[in-house]
Amino acid sequence: MRKKKVFKVIAITLVSIALLMVLFVASFIFNPFEGSLPDMRDAVPRDVDFFLRKTDLAEDFTNFPEPDFWKDLVASDGWQQLRGGPNFRSLNRDRSIEDALEAIREQANLIKDQSWGYVDVLEDVIGTELQIAGRFGVGPSGGESWCVYTRVTWPLKFLWGVAGYGFAQEQFMQQGIQLSWEGAVATLESNQMPGPLFAARHLDCLMLSNDKQLLNSSLGLASGAGVEDSFGRSASYHDGVEKRLRDWENMVGEPANAVEFYMRPDRYFPLVDWDDGWPDPRHPDDMNERVMASFLNLQNWLFLTGSAIFEHGSLTLLADFEINQNLHTAFQAKFFKTEPQHRKEWLDPFLKMVPATACACAGMRMPASEFISEMYRSLGREEKELLDENLRKTGKYRGAQELIKKLEVALLPRTGFVFRKNVPDPQIKVANPSPAPQVAWVFWLRKGGEKVVYDFIRMLKDHRHSFGFTQAFKLPLGLTGKGGDAALEFTNPQIPATGEIATIIYDQFLVVSNSGLFIRDMFSTRSGDKPSITQSDAFAEFSQELPDILNGFVFLQAEELEKVLLDYEKFIRDDATSTPDAEWAFENRSRIESEVFRARYAGQFASIAALKRDRASQRRFDDDVAEGMDAAWKKEMTAFTAGSRDTVLEILAMVRLFRSSYVQIVLEPRHLRLMSRTLMNYR
Repeated sequence: MRKKKVFKVIAITLVSIALLMVLFVASFIFNPFEGSLPDMRDAVPRDVDFFLRKTDLAEDFTNFPEPDFWKDLVASDGWQQLRGGPNFRSLNRDRSIEDALEAIREQANLIKDQSWGYVDVLEDVIGTELQIAGRFGVGPSGGESWCVYTRVTWPLKFLWGVAGYGFAQEQFMQQGIQLSWEGAVATLESNQMPGPLFAARHLDCLMLSNDKQLLNSSLGLASGAGVEDSFGRSASYHDGVEKRLRDWENMVGEPANAVEFYMRPDRYFPLVDWDDGWPDPRHPDDMNERVMASFLNLQNWLFLTGSAIFEHGSLTLLADFEINQNLHTAFQAKFFKTEPQHRKEWLDPFLKMVPATACACAGMRMPASEFISEMYRSLGREEKELLDENLRKTGKYRGAQELIKKLEVALLPRTGFVFRKNVPDPQIKVANPSPAPQVAWVFWLRKGGEKVVYDFIRMLKDHRHSFGFTQAFKLPLGLTGKGGDAALEFTNPQIPATGEIATIIYDQFLVVSNSGLFIRDMFSTRSGDKPSITQSDAFAEFSQELPDILNGFVFLQAEELEKVLLDYEKFIRDDATSTPDAEWAFENRSRIESEVFRARYAGQFASIAALKRDRASQRRFDDDVAEGMDAAWKKEMTAFTAGSRDTVLEILAMVRLFRSSYVQIVLEPRHLRLMSRTLMNYR
């Protein structure tokens, strides 16, 4: 009996001590029975300019701070090659990524050691939920104003409570950090920091910011004392992030391991200068940029919302751009109003004709004639004058705009592009060999629209010499027993890469390409004689995710794209020193023609178009331009060759990190919605 009484007294004493300790901690440090903030997104003010969120970070790491995929990535050939690229070197100028990871690891270990093993950065600080939000151009010295929100465990709550006492502040002082308190907000200052940091805690949500006003707003929202709305309850977040994630989870049947993001481009771009005037619709030398400007207008981007979803072996991107339609150009207004259509009615028939050897293809529902008109507007003044004059000489058209107007009634609002490695036709002479890929441009014909297109092709054949073509001949498709037809090829050795332009009208399609053999392979694929990309394993996986209704689709095959890039690398390494690069020649020819004309012919002719009406003068002019291009190329080739080869090798390294990728596009007058998925391949 006496033993039982002793044990009873000991038990009561221990319980009493434990209760006293709990009461002491609850009274002077933190309440161990306090609840959890229901939704940390509710602590973010509605008017932030950027937002980033990740939950369950602890599940993404086996050896913090290296994510689980890191070991496979750094061991791949693609990563080792990427490390030597110019962009990686510029990002890596001060210290390597591996060194940065090691520094994070050392800091995490230091925190664990100094907390006697009670605080693990991953498990206790960032592993459950992490958010970053802020505003552009309102922080210290006009930089970003930011706030980090994280869910913490009891060791952090305990240390937070202890930090309010003088002895803890003395410990901070020994580390060179001055810690002071104003109500619930702590201020940390140090000579090692660009400015003070402010911190606060509500329940299990710890907030750290460089902006006291932003922190106070967040603290008010978290505690329920704030009067403003939260970002987590905004329509932008709900529609652009939350709803799309739920739809994706319902589609695949599993929770999404996602990084959520939000950004206000209209508030970011005015603060940087890299985007000023880009893309320039009037760029004097770069036609690609002028064409891009037809589609892309950074000034009308209002919101970007979405998620990056990490799966085993793949990466999915969901993105939603909200557009200010009042800033659309005339073409963009029509482009964004193009109604989506069931894929069986337009996309599937197109994909059926894309060969399995294609490195990329794209199909877009957009006003085809309007796009051709934008291409025409993107030409240089001299090119437009020459094209218009040649068309007028045929007696069929008063210029390119009249031709485009006639094509408008012949073409449906959809356009396709197909690319593959260039395999030269040995029967066609090419004066300027180039690794540029074979390209096919596909149009869908309206019922009855064939006559307009046939008239144009017949005119092109009859007046081929006016357009600079030396020959025109037919290339039979060879579809035995499946309907015979032939592509019409127009040749000129000066056409880069292939020496020809080819076209065909077949069934519902008009196809224009820089290779007749490519057209033949496309229709052999359509008839089933050759495999198409739709028969690949990657496409079979992607097709299950495609909606029935969409505006656009892009598909890339890394293995075939790698072949194209290897051709470019070999060309630059072996041949670029003697032959101007085709892209360089295309971008610079107009400039050099203008320089030669002003220097030698301006006194004799009013314009280049007028000069080219005199064949003898045109021959001399072409020779002078060729001489000028060679001289300019020799001057630039050393830097061009080295820089281009580095760029190609860097792109090649990135391509080797994935197997295939696709993008689906849905357009609305005020929205551009994208979904992309990439199958990774660390090799």
